[in-house]
Amino acid sequence: MSAQAAERAGDLRLAQEQLEQAARACEAGGRGARAEQLRRHARRLAETLPGDTRKPFPERVPVLADAGQAAWCSFCCRPGQEVGSLVAGPAGAYICRGCVQRALSLLGRGAGGG
Repeated sequence: MSAQAAERAGDLRLAQEQLEQAARACEAGGRGARAEQLRRHARRLAETLPGDTRKPFPERVPVLADAGQAAWCSFCCRPGQEVGSLVAGPAGAYICRGCVQRALSLLGRGAGGG
C-alpha cells in the first residue's frame, strides 16, 4: 500500500523501491508468482519515470488508454500487448478487460452489468 501511495503522489522511484522490497518478502515467503507481478509493475514504473519524480499525476477520469503507450494492467501486471485494450484511470492506473470481468464477478454483478 505504501508503494501505491508513493505512486499516487508521483514519487515513482520510492514506489519502485517499495515494490522491490515487497517482492523480496514475497519470495522469502514462497510466493514467487506474486513477487514477479510486483517486479513487472516496478519495471513499468521505470519506463515512465519523468525528470521530476515528485510531480503528482494530474487527476482525470477513466479513458481508453492510448494503444501506442507501453502500459501494463495495474491488477494482473500484464502488458497491454498481451491483454489488449486497457482503460487508463487516475494516478496512472490501468485495467484490462479480463480484470474488469473478474472484478464484476467478485462484486456479484457478472459480465452483463447490474
